[in-house]
Amino acid sequence: MVHFVHIIWKRRGWMVAAITFGCCLLSEIISEAITHDDTCYQKSPYPISIAFFVASLLTLWLTYSFRTFDANTGEYKWVQRDTLFFIPIFYWIWILCAISIGNMIIRG
Repeated sequence: MVHFVHIIWKRRGWMVAAITFGCCLLSEIISEAITHDDTCYQKSPYPISIAFFVASLLTLWLTYSFRTFDANTGEYKWVQRDTLFFIPIFYWIWILCAISIGNMIIRG
């Protein structure tokens, strides 16, 4: 079972999935509380698009917090070892943003 987990994510890559799930869950709870309609989240493209966009912003913050400082060059380096589905977490910022925009175009 441990080897299967390493195929899906490496190091802190699981945080991207957790952030995205949490944003989607929170978006559903808030949209249903505001509209008093249990089907608002499924009907409207806005709550899920906002959730994915917020998840991309939180992933951006996460990525910046994981940078390492190289004392030899005096520069920050992106951490490429943290992956989700073999994709470094830096690229998940753009993937989540593209899902948000794509959802608005297709369903909006």
